[in-house]
Amino acid sequence: QSHHINSLNTSTTTRQLHHSTKFHHNGPTLSTTPLAEVARNARYVLTRGLLSTAVRDTIYVVGMLAATPRIQHIISTQHPAVSDNAASVCASAIGGVLAAVPSHPFDVIKTCMQGDVQGEKYRSFLQSGSLLLREGGIARLFRGVGWRTVNITLTVYIANECRIRLSDPIARWV
Repeated sequence: QSHHINSLNTSTTTRQLHHSTKFHHNGPTLSTTPLAEVARNARYVLTRGLLSTAVRDTIYVVGMLAATPRIQHIISTQHPAVSDNAASVCASAIGGVLAAVPSHPFDVIKTCMQGDVQGEKYRSFLQSGSLLLREGGIARLFRGVGWRTVNITLTVYIANECRIRLSDPIARWV
C-alpha cells in the first residue's frame, strides 16, 4: 500500500512543480500524470522516496494506533477524576507529537526526493539526508514541523475518537 501511495505522491508532487504557475487546458490530468511519469521515468518514479515513506509511516502509525490508546488508558486508570473526553484530547496531543516530530525528517527527505524525479540533486535516501543536513543542519530536516504536528495531532484525535466510538458497533456487526 505504501508503494502505491508513494507513486501517487510522486506524480502529484511532480505535477504541482511543473504546472503550478499556469493553467494548462490540454495538459495532463490527475489520472494521466502517473502513467506519463512512469513512462518517462520508470526507473525512478515508482520507488522515489519509498524507504523514507515506509519509515515515516511506521512512526506515524505507531504514534496514532499504538501510543495514543495506551496513553489514554494510562491517563484514565491513574487519574480517574479526568473525564474520558479530556483523556482522549490529552492522549491525542501526546500521540500526535510522538507521531509527527520523529517522522518529520523522513517526510522532508521523501518530499525532496519526489520533487526531484530525475534524481539530479537528491539521489538516494542517505545522500538526500546528508545533503539536507549540510545545507541547513538539523533545522533543515525539521522545517515545517509545527504545522505538520498540528495536522497530525488533529488527525490522531479524530482516529482515536473513531476507534472509541466505533469499536462496539463494529464488534457487534462482526
